[in-house]
Amino acid sequence: MKFLSIINYAAVAAAAVIRRGQEEIHISGRDVSATLFNELDFYVEWAEAAYCNAGAANNTPVACAYDNCPQVVENGAIIYTSYTWSANSSDTATDVAMIIGIDHKRQEIVLSYRGTVDIRNWIVNLSFSQSSCEELIEDCEAHQGFLWAWSETKDAVMSGIAAATAEFPSYKIIVTGHSLGGAMATLATAYLRNAFYKLDLYTYGSPRVGNLMFVQLVTNQLGSENRVTKLDDPVPRLPPIFTGYYHTSPEYWIDEGADDSVNTTASEITMCDGYANTNCNGGQLGLSIDAHLTYFQHTGACDEGISSSKRTLSSEKSAQFVTDADIEEQLKTYFQHDIDFINSANNTSNA
Repeated sequence: MKFLSIINYAAVAAAAVIRRGQEEIHISGRDVSATLFNELDFYVEWAEAAYCNAGAANNTPVACAYDNCPQVVENGAIIYTSYTWSANSSDTATDVAMIIGIDHKRQEIVLSYRGTVDIRNWIVNLSFSQSSCEELIEDCEAHQGFLWAWSETKDAVMSGIAAATAEFPSYKIIVTGHSLGGAMATLATAYLRNAFYKLDLYTYGSPRVGNLMFVQLVTNQLGSENRVTKLDDPVPRLPPIFTGYYHTSPEYWIDEGADDSVNTTASEITMCDGYANTNCNGGQLGLSIDAHLTYFQHTGACDEGISSSKRTLSSEKSAQFVTDADIEEQLKTYFQHDIDFINSANNTSNA
């Protein structure tokens, strides 16, 4: 399989970068405050709202199936604008959808990106290609597909945020997303902050988005980054570190409870620092789709309900010629190589 042929090349290419940022890749567990926990628990509702309100008309109330955004609905939040773009009109799995909502009770403007419709299809067709984002900072690179999707939604996002902030200048800006929506939210955050918007970022089960220069930029920009992972959710471990991808810091890892639990408590969350740590979610070898779909609540539930097909790697619609066993072997090889790669980089640095 093609992933085996790129491991040695990618490891050599990324090793120097790992060592250059070595002081940034260690982790430390810290307590999560009640205030932060409540924010993590609340903004996942907005991430869910993007699944349920894509294409909704302007000025309509936010609504979610399965009562999955009760606090947002109770606050009387409305859709300010929404946008959906498809790379392939016959395949909704390639759709990128976002909403901008207004919560007058909390005085917040919220940009939320919807996650992927088909996790299996994304994993099977995963590309490691990066493109330049040097308009943000020198040597910046990010995932080519994510950047392409951002380029198609950028005008709608920028004009929507500009209009909302002009109408509600005192309101706080929040950007959020689950799954691939988290990746898009991270890119949007970088570009919005570069345009001098102050905002906070909340992502849930987001994949890695870009190289070390990109994640350092986002982490060091004004505003907070709150990246939540859960148990052995495989999506945050992709694309692999050894291919030149990193995460923003910190990570809030839900490290206790059942895979499908929606009753997370603050004591079950560990704060993990670092752009390339393998001590939290990044050090797991398991592949739990249940974990990916249950961040504080059922996430992605407006996508045809919480069906059994979404809770496995199986799909009748896509990637039919790749077996689940092939996918699991590929992913476990990626994840083990990341662990070995970081351990080797640490040992080299400490020698």
